[in-house]
Amino acid sequence: MNFKNFRLSDLLNRNTVLILFAILFVFANSMLYSYLYDEKYELIKELEQEQKIVNEKFITAQILSEKLNSVYQLFESNLAINNNDAKNKEANMIFLKELTDVLEKLDIKLLQIEPGSKNKKGVTTYIPYSMEIKCDYEQFGKFITALEGNNRLISVEEIQIRNGVEKIRGAVDDISEVNDIITNLSINTITLNKKKAKK
Repeated sequence: MNFKNFRLSDLLNRNTVLILFAILFVFANSMLYSYLYDEKYELIKELEQEQKIVNEKFITAQILSEKLNSVYQLFESNLAINNNDAKNKEANMIFLKELTDVLEKLDIKLLQIEPGSKNKKGVTTYIPYSMEIKCDYEQFGKFITALEGNNRLISVEEIQIRNGVEKIRGAVDDISEVNDIITNLSINTITLNKKKAKK
């Protein structure tokens, strides 16, 4: 009887000790977690926020850098070193070839092109070109977009469109003729001249 009571009390004591150890372990673990990890978790959250801000600044800097590079390239491709530079010459063959290549690619018929006399204003040289083309409105829009994307600075001075209302009134054999427009276009290439250093 005493032996059984002893074993039962021993078992209860051991269970109590195990429960106390478990409670102590959970308490110590939660204290350790709050001491070691809580502050670090907050620090990680702060660092993530800082990293997000730094990444946004970096992306913005990359975009600005690309834009500055394209502005520099545009400036460089329109800068003439001296008055004898090919960019300063009337009827620049390189520009005329680029222009006719674009027209050919867009299947636009060039009826006439005539370079004008260059006009110098300060450090800027304007060389006018008058042209007459035949195309539809969609082709014309693509042509203006191509001029805008050209590496030369180009200003469009005047656009005159003759849509040929008389073609619609009269009998037309080819329906594509109705969509075609004759356009007179006056453009200028703009060249920036390098200033001579004062002695």
